[in-house]
Formats: sequence, C-alpha cells, structure tokens
Amino acid sequence: MLLQTTWFRRTTSLTFDETYFLSCALQTVHDGRLDPRICSQGVAPLPIMLDYLLPLSLVGGENRPDPWEGQPHDAHLINGPRLANSIMVGLPLVFCVSGWLFKRQGIIAAALGAGLVAFSPTLVAHASLATTDSSFALFGLLGLAAVAWYFRQPSRGRFVVMAVAIAAAMTAKYSGVFLLPVVALMFVFRALGSPREEGRAAWTQRLGYLASRGAVLAVLVFFFWWGLHLFSFTGPLKNIALEDTPDWSPWVKMLGRGPVADEIMRAAHEKIRRPAPLDGVLFQYQHNQAGHCSFLAGRHSNTGWWYYFPCTFLMKSTPVELLLAAGLFALCIVGLRAPRRAWKSLDTDLQVLCLAVAIFSFLVMSSRINLGQRYILVLYPILIVAGVDRLWALLGRNPRAAGCCAATLLVGQAFSCLSVAPHYLSYFNRLAGGPERGWHYLVDSNIDWGQDLPSLRRELQRLGYRRAALRYFGTADPKDYGVDADRVPHLTRPLDEYDSLAISVTPLQGLYSGSDDPFREFRQIEPTARAGKSIFLYELARPEVKAAMARTMARYRAVRLLPDSTTMGGLPAYRIETPAAVYVLEKAGAGLARMIDPDDHDWISYDHTPGSGARGEYRGFPNAVHQQAGNYFHPKNDATDVSTTKVEYEGSDRVTISAESAGGLWACRYDFFPTHCTFTMTRMPSDKRYWVLYEVTPGGNYDDTDWWMTSARSKRQPLTVPHEGDIPAPEWIAFGDEKLNRVLYLLHHEDDDHPDRFYQMDRQMTVFGFGREGLKKYLDRVPQRFTIGFLETTDYREIAKAIEQTARRGDGENDE
Repeated sequence: MLLQTTWFRRTTSLTFDETYFLSCALQTVHDGRLDPRICSQGVAPLPIMLDYLLPLSLVGGENRPDPWEGQPHDAHLINGPRLANSIMVGLPLVFCVSGWLFKRQGIIAAALGAGLVAFSPTLVAHASLATTDSSFALFGLLGLAAVAWYFRQPSRGRFVVMAVAIAAAMTAKYSGVFLLPVVALMFVFRALGSPREEGRAAWTQRLGYLASRGAVLAVLVFFFWWGLHLFSFTGPLKNIALEDTPDWSPWVKMLGRGPVADEIMRAAHEKIRRPAPLDGVLFQYQHNQAGHCSFLAGRHSNTGWWYYFPCTFLMKSTPVELLLAAGLFALCIVGLRAPRRAWKSLDTDLQVLCLAVAIFSFLVMSSRINLGQRYILVLYPILIVAGVDRLWALLGRNPRAAGCCAATLLVGQAFSCLSVAPHYLSYFNRLAGGPERGWHYLVDSNIDWGQDLPSLRRELQRLGYRRAALRYFGTADPKDYGVDADRVPHLTRPLDEYDSLAISVTPLQGLYSGSDDPFREFRQIEPTARAGKSIFLYELARPEVKAAMARTMARYRAVRLLPDSTTMGGLPAYRIETPAAVYVLEKAGAGLARMIDPDDHDWISYDHTPGSGARGEYRGFPNAVHQQAGNYFHPKNDATDVSTTKVEYEGSDRVTISAESAGGLWACRYDFFPTHCTFTMTRMPSDKRYWVLYEVTPGGNYDDTDWWMTSARSKRQPLTVPHEGDIPAPEWIAFGDEKLNRVLYLLHHEDDDHPDRFYQMDRQMTVFGFGREGLKKYLDRVPQRFTIGFLETTDYREIAKAIEQTARRGDGENDE
C-alpha cells in the first residue's frame, strides 16, 4: 500500500477537490480556527484536520479568499497531506480489514483481505489523495465494527464507543449518517427477536426501551459529532428575521404564529447560532435536491440516474471484486426463499454488514449527485470483509483448497492493480474496455480529476510540442507542473501559431464545458497521444484537427463588447452583441435596459422619461435592490442611485462586467455568454434583502395573448393569469409571444423555497420576481446566479431540456 500510494502521489498533480481542501486548511491555520467555508460547503472536517493541519502548521497558514483557485506552490504543499493520508488512512484501512477477518476466520483469510485492499486500484488511488473519500471508507468501516461490537455483547461502555465511532464516520463525510438507520434497525430486530411475552405491557416496555436507547444515542452522537467539528458555528440558527418570515416557512409551519412562537423565532435569528455540522448536512441536502450535472455513457443529466452507481461499480471494480460481489448476491438470492431463517442464521457482524450494504445502496441509488465511484468507496472494504468471510465459511474445512483460492484471488487482484499502475484512479476493468475506453462511459473523478499534468508535461516534451492549447479539467496551476500552455478558449496567439491541443476527457464529453459541447468533433478523431489516461493530445497540423479546432473556437468566440454605446434615451451604456441576443447595460444604474432578439424585437424597451411608468422607466432587469440602503442595479431613472461599473474581462468567449453601489454595500456581476447572460449578486449587507425582477414586455409589446410557463406548469398561461408561490427546482419561467417561435427564459441556479411572483401591471408590462411576495423581498444570500436568455422554440420539452443544459453549463462557467 505504501509503495503504491507513493508511486501515485509522485506522478500525479493536485486533484479537483484537493485545491479546495488545501485552501481551507491553510485558512484554518492562518486564522487559528476552523474555516467556516468547510462545513458551509458540505465538507465534513475530520479528513482535513487529520491530513492537512499538522503538515501545514509546519509551513504556516495563508489567506485564501478564493478556495478553488490553485496557487503556484500548491504542488509542494500537497505532498505532506497526501503522505499523511496514506499513513493515517490507507494503512489503517488495511489493518482494519485484516484484523476483522483474522478474528473471524484466521491468518490466511486476514492476509487475503489485506492483499485485496492493498491491491484494489480504487482504494489505492484514494488512499494516495488528501480527500474525504478514503477517510470515509475507513471510519465508515470502523463505525460498522463498533456497531457490531456493541450488539454482540451490549454494555454502557460499548454503547459510548459506538456513539463515538458513528460521530467520527459522520465527521469524515456526512454520508456517514447511513449508520444511524443501521443501528435503529438492529435495535428493532433485537427487540422483535427477544423472547415473546403476552400482553400490551410487554410491547409498551419494548417501545420504551427502543425510544430511550434511540434518544440517548442521538444525544451522544450529536455531542461527539459537534465536538469533532471543534464545537464551531457557521451563522444564526434561523437565517431570516421574524418580520421577513413568510407564512409558508418551515418555522411557521412547526411553531405557528403567536407571542411564544414569535419569541422563539426571534431568538433563533438573533441569539442562537447554527452548529457547523447542521450547516454541512443542510448544504448536502440542498445540493442533492438541486442535483448536479453528470455523465453516463454519452448522456447528460442534472438529476442523475438510479442505475448510475451500479453501472459505475460494474465498470470500475476488478474481476476479483466483482466475483466476491456476485457470490454475496447469489447468497442473498438463495436467502430470499426463507428470509427470516436466513437472517437468523447470520451472526451479528454479518447482520450489521448486510444492513449497511442495503441501506447505503438505497441512499446512493436515490441520490441526484452522480459524480463518481468515490461516493461508494466504503462498500469496497465491506465487500472484502463479507466476501472473504463467506468464502472461508465454505472452504474452511479444506485448508489446502482455501489456500489455493486465496493465492488465486490475490494474484488476480494484484494483476488488475499493477496493470494500470500508477494510474490507479483511471482504472476500468476489461468488461468496460479498460482505461483506454473508460472515458466513453464515465468521466469526472472516475477517470479525470485533474491528476495527469505531470504526464502531460512529459508527452509535450517527448513529442517536441512548444506551443500547446489546453482545455484542462482541474484546479491545479499547470505551470506548477511545468506545463506552459494557453487555456482554451483564452488563447493569447492566433490559432495557427499553436502546434498542439490537449483536452481532458471531461470537457471532451461536453461536461462543464462553458459552451454548447464545443469539442464534439474531437470525439471522432484519433488523438496523436495520450497523457496518462485522462488527457488527449491532438496535433494541430493535421487538417481534420485544425478544422475541428476552428469550429470549437467559433463556438466560444461569439461575444463582442461596444463599451461606448447608449440606451434609446441616450444614457451611457455598454452594448454586448452575441449570436443569441444584443444586450444594452446602462452604466450609471447598472441594469439591463435593452435585450434585442435576432429579429430586432426589444424585450425590455426601457425609457427613462419621468412619468413613463410601466411603459418605460419601471422596466429593466434585474432591478434587484429596492429601498434597501438605496436603489441599485436598475436602468437609471429618478429613483435609481448611482453605481460604478467596470469591465472585468473582455474576450470573444465572454464579457464580464462588475458593478458596485455607492458606498460599496452592494455588488454584482454580469457574465455575457454566446447563448445567455448570467447576473450574479456578489455582495450585500447582512441585514438587507433583495429580489431579481424581470419587468418587460414579451416580444416588445404587451398583449393579453402573450403567455408564460414554468418548470412546474407546462401549459401556456396567458399574461392575465398571475403566479404566486415558490417555483420548484429547477426554478425557471419562460415568456412567449404568440407571433414568435421564441421564448425568453429566466433561470435561478440556486434553488430555494422563497416565493416567486408574476403579474401584469396596468396591461403595459409584465412583472416577475424571484424571491418576491407583494413588496417583500426574500433573497438573503450571496452569491446567487440568475440567467436570462432566448430559446428558439416554444415547445415545453425542448425549453425544459435547453434550460437544464444551461444550468449544467453554469457549473463550469467560471472554470477559468
């Protein structure tokens, strides 16, 4: 294990998540307290404390305002945490599996279990990296061992140890919550299986026993869980003030209204702080509800597939691991003939492991976050323990056969592992075509996590390429690993001056690409070489490669900025021209004043003439700050306060313009892409609220026959029909004109349960607001992103699909 993890460590670059963990750990050392960004982004802190804090405390902390941005010296800083993970997580995982098997089946079974762990490509890869996944595999297994230990012979001391082990697993990764239903079901089965007594009193006694044990365990687990978070907080328990709390809030639904309820809610907002682990779990729940863009065998989805992880397991497990899994599955099928008898035939350890596999498998198969095999890493040590144990139960009476079987399995596992070394992360079995074809089925952390920059440097040197273009899926700084290449699409030279293109397989498959699958032609072209297993190299001198590259850049290079334009009324403005729309951003008010479609219809038509009301001066997007320490981000009228605007980035792929209110309390950013514009609120006062409004007319002129639809309402609704209440995820609304085969849509990237409101004003203007109820504003966090754009269709299914693709691309818009 140590030799292989060392080999992998020294031949790979910083992976995607390691940049974030490294930044937060450096900030923690710098501040002398746990960085709140860890838990607030759903990251359990135990692996960071275990792997990072000691090595980084020796070199000193660092202020890292942007935790996802790699720094030039990160390649050196990550070595210590990676080594710590190999020693403190990788080795204990080997010992834990072998120790459990030694106690149950003896030395040969223990040696086989240790070998299967030490030669599992997946476990070796993640034991080499300073991330949360291998820590969860270790502490999840230790948690199950503690649960089994308690139920074999219950005692108060073992009960406390079980609570500590569960808390540790939940602090390694919040997925460790799966241990709680395992314990609950073990208590229930033990209560049901105890000697039966007649009468209601006996059942009452059992229920009381279960309730008391559950309550005590919950209190202990939470105490130790929070303790492992260093008893830290991340903000107020209730984010919204009492006066801003709507009737549909969960707080109101639980407590109702009245003096007592109001006082509780006021105290929750003003006096009680939110424990860090609750914030982490809440983030993960919301992330799962919103989903995450994922890829499986040529298909994309923002909500995943129930069969994603079974497919991942089948493609990325070694033949030996699949053989053990098949054997256990066959035993389960046989046991279904008489499930009660089969359950009673299992000892406590196997009962716990069976429940763990069933519960964890159900949770991951129902998850909407389908990013990689690493999410099911804990199943591998469980599989090895249970599989070897059952194998020895069958062969234990024949030591010679058992020894031969162990040798065969160990040789097979070692062959699978060493055949891909040192590219363990990219392992695919031969049923899936091996690492060479795995990218056709799975990407992201399954094969491409930013780890192959050293291999890319060697390939560029070997082939003699001097000027490379690079589209890299990762957060590391390529120059930190000796790769001097310009990022696509931000090339600094004419295309003819580049001799090669390097593409990570994740953007090659259109994931997080920041455009409309820009590299699609390259999937049909044979690469010149391959750096590691995750980066393809193409020689741009080849005609078909050069033509494909030109088409790729054309998809990116589609935005033009005219900085000295004006609105219709002559106010200074930026004019941004894209293939999909022309946007006019009024400078003083920092709001969109015009949005012109390809047929020259203006879907905003702002006019700053005083008294024009809904016909002109009220119009605009996003009109976000209304009587909240001023009025900002609205095209300038008599009520709008002045903002300062600045062009942050100007390129053919994107134009980014930032704005800041007078006094600096509010700030925002506009990103204009070839297909849409995304408005991001980036700064706000903690005691204020905002909304995001679309106050315009579909097609340019108000008409009762114009219509709207949302993610929840597929049938067209006339503009005379209002909408009140939260739009369910994904939060979007589209407006259409009966005369046009086109819609304008608005998308809120961060789902919430705030009300969203639409109505028409005086038959002159449509008014739609995210986070609006009457004149109440509900949006209370930054950053939050809102996309506005045109789609050349009025079919609901096509609209929904296109908006889902926009939401998916939104995760990669700020890659660079």
